[in-house]
Amino acid sequence: ITGVVVLLMFILGNRFGRPGVAYVAAVTPPLAFAVLAFIWAFASNTIHLAKLGVDFIGSLASVGPWLLVGAIYGWYTFLHQRAQKQASDARSRA
Repeated sequence: ITGVVVLLMFILGNRFGRPGVAYVAAVTPPLAFAVLAFIWAFASNTIHLAKLGVDFIGSLASVGPWLLVGAIYGWYTFLHQRAQKQASDARSRA
């Protein structure tokens, strides 16, 4: 369920975000998930640093494919919008 929610954040951020926020929609979900995963791992393993690292990496790895698919979609959307803007700017100058 977590992976689907992360993927939805990529899609909904690009779909319903204001114009020009495609970069933020591509970058924010993985960073936010990593911060929350670290906080959760720290809260559940306060003394054992080795277990903290294993839990943190494990939680990132469990949603890795979803993060990868979402990142590909987010960066594609950002780069596509940027190319369209540059093309329209070039047409307006000509």
